[in-house]
Amino acid sequence: PKLVERAPRRPIVFTSFHPDICLLLAHKVNGDIPIMLLTDAGMSAMADCRCNSIETAVSLCKWASLAGLVTHVGPVSQSPRVSLLVRRHGLALATYGSLNNQAAHVKQQQAYGVDVVIVDDVRTAKSTIE
Repeated sequence: PKLVERAPRRPIVFTSFHPDICLLLAHKVNGDIPIMLLTDAGMSAMADCRCNSIETAVSLCKWASLAGLVTHVGPVSQSPRVSLLVRRHGLALATYGSLNNQAAHVKQQQAYGVDVVIVDDVRTAKSTIE
């Protein structure tokens, strides 16, 4: 059975640090499941240069009609312009990283319009934004 049939009430998103995997997934699922490109946003050098900057990742996501990108929280917490750049292109933005376990950073990202904050402690993060 199809993945969406196995979990009809749970949102499913595929992500990968490998742009070519994202492209193949996007072709395979044909819009049925959102695909998001993971990027380290320049926090460390990635083998594929398309993952080394948010600007390049945004361009790839737009070109490939991906749902958005998942980036390290560092650049987003340092500048709200990152969120504005992603959202201006109609893409979803998610973040990951240890700063996401701090309530202040979760609230900050909520104010910046970040769509998804990946955390280790969901209960604490949820109580922070409610």
